[in-house]
Amino acid sequence: ALDDDSIELTISTDSTNAITGMFSGRDLQIFTKGGEFFLPQSTLDPITPTNVVINGATRRGSKEGIKPVGAESGTLFIQRAGKSLREFLFSDVELSYQSNNISLLSSHLLKTPKKMSFRRATSTDDGDLLLIVNGDDGTIAAYSIHRTQKVVAPSELITDGTFEDCGVDQNDIYVIVKRT
Repeated sequence: ALDDDSIELTISTDSTNAITGMFSGRDLQIFTKGGEFFLPQSTLDPITPTNVVINGATRRGSKEGIKPVGAESGTLFIQRAGKSLREFLFSDVELSYQSNNISLLSSHLLKTPKKMSFRRATSTDDGDLLLIVNGDDGTIAAYSIHRTQKVVAPSELITDGTFEDCGVDQNDIYVIVKRT
């Protein structure tokens, strides 16, 4: 195989893992229904068909249809059942990734998540903002995250009608609301 050829391989696990998302962060991260994996890149050499290695990290699984998003040094994703928001974060001690539960005391705000948008902090006095649109009742679970201060502040947004979608453009947040 040549360096510019495509890469086709099978992740060796004990179950079938349909890929639900990929994210290029510190390493190439692969999110599946059955777990999280990464392609380590210890040097600055590009990933090619001759040097590709896939390592397993955690077995939480990622929800299909919701793309993982990068935040500071981690990657945020919804766990497979939709009841947990997790941060995929590299541990220098273990030389692998951990999947920390960000929604530990606020999983009740996640009600069949269907869309996720992320606004990065734009000044020193605010944190990142993660918006998760719920399919069950049309609310939004909003997470203000300030990782360096170890702050996660969850809240619920409710409107007259139901939130259908949300999006972020730099500082501006847009939502689509269905009203009767």
